[in-house]
Amino acid sequence: MKASTTALLASTLALIIALPAQAKPHGDSLRERLDRQQTAIDRGVDSGALTRREADILRTEQREIRDLARSLRDERHPARKSQRLLGSKLDRAERHIRRLASNDEVRQSGKRHGRSQGRGDIYAQGGTHGAPKPR
Repeated sequence: MKASTTALLASTLALIIALPAQAKPHGDSLRERLDRQQTAIDRGVDSGALTRREADILRTEQREIRDLARSLRDERHPARKSQRLLGSKLDRAERHIRRLASNDEVRQSGKRHGRSQGRGDIYAQGGTHGAPKPR
């Protein structure tokens, strides 16, 4: 038990250290960022870190950002202002995903009951989370 916890912690730490080297937040397109966020939402649902209700809220937020981008493009808003506005909306959406994925609400399914510890970052860990808390 201790060895598996140590291995999980070590792999999580390695991912967290490697992530900034691969991250390029200002160079990603709107579509790439939305796709990455959608993947994080899906991983959160699969791992139990997000409930279906939370995922629905986050997907609605994603849809609103897509609609805003389309509207700004159709109305021919200045590109810089549009990028800045959409960038701030995407940043806020990413924080929202992380916050909901790390709250204490856990999906109740056949295999996972109760709260889990160390669910960590669904962006960095690919949706994995730690073992259930000992009672």
